[in-house]
Amino acid sequence: MPPECSLCQQEKELVDSHIIPNFVIRWIKKSGATSFLRTAENPETRIQDYKEPMLCNDCEQILSDWEGEFAGAIFYPFLRDQKEEFEYSKWLQKFIISVSWRILEADRTPLDEFDESTKTVIRQTKEEWGKLILGDSSLSDEDRDHHLLFLGDIETPAEGLPEKWEFYSDRGIDATIAESEGDMHVYFKFPQMVFVSCISPTSIDGFNGTKVSDEGKISVPQELVNPEWGSFIFGRSELVTNDLSDREIEKSLTGYQKILRKFLNLKAFKRIKKSVREKLSHTSLRIILTKNVQYVG
Repeated sequence: MPPECSLCQQEKELVDSHIIPNFVIRWIKKSGATSFLRTAENPETRIQDYKEPMLCNDCEQILSDWEGEFAGAIFYPFLRDQKEEFEYSKWLQKFIISVSWRILEADRTPLDEFDESTKTVIRQTKEEWGKLILGDSSLSDEDRDHHLLFLGDIETPAEGLPEKWEFYSDRGIDATIAESEGDMHVYFKFPQMVFVSCISPTSIDGFNGTKVSDEGKISVPQELVNPEWGSFIFGRSELVTNDLSDREIEKSLTGYQKILRKFLNLKAFKRIKKSVREKLSHTSLRIILTKNVQYVG
C-alpha cells in the first residue's frame, strides 16, 4: 500500500521534498567556496540539502510553482541585481505559507518539547494552511500575518552584533518554531532574508515595511524595532555559526564576493566593497536588542 501524502492525504507514491526550497540550496552551493550546509539544530553536523518523503508529485508541483515565482521575482533579483523594490501578488503569501507548513510538518521539527495545548494549535494551523495550499480555502480566510525582512546593513553598534553575524546573514539557512512567553511563530531564513509566519498571536508589533499582503509592493529599507525578535535572530545566528572557524567563513564570503562580481559592474562593486570581510549589501535594517527572549529548535 502506498504511503499517504502529508498534504492531500491521499495514498500515493511520495517524492523527496525539500524543506528549504532547492533553488536556495543551489545558490548557496554555487556562490561559495564550500558546498557544506548547516542547521541551527545540529550546527556541528555538515549536511547537504535536507529533504524527506512528504508529498506526492502533484502536491510537490503546487509548491514548486510558487517557488519558481519567488525565485524569479525576488530571490535572484535581490541577491544578483541588488534590486530594492518588488511587486507581488497572491503567490508570495502562498509561497511563505507553503514553506512554513513544511517546517511544521517536517520530521526534524521538535514538537515533543511542546505541551498538548500548543501541539493542538500547531495541528490546527497545519490543517488550515494545508487547505489554503490545496485551494480548499482562500487567502481571505487567512488571518495570520506573514513577514519578509531583507537583511542588510544593521544600524546597531558593532559590539551588539554576534561575532559571526555576517556569515549567518549572507549565507545561513535556518528554520524553527519560535516560542517566547506563550507566543509562537514559524521562523525561517534564506541568504540575506528572513521570514516569519505568525501563529499565536496572529500578528506581531515592531515589524515595519515587512508584512506581505494579497498583492502589493515590498521594498527596502525596512525596520525591526521589536526587541525580542532582534535578540532572537541574533541568538539563532550564534547557534548556527558557533563551531565555524574564521577560515571557513573567510573562504565562504570570498566565494560569495566572486559570484557578485559577475552581476555587478566593477565601479559599483568597488563602491560597496570596503573590505574582503565586509558584508555586501544595499539595504538598511534597524534592530533593537534585548536579552529577554527564549527560543526552541
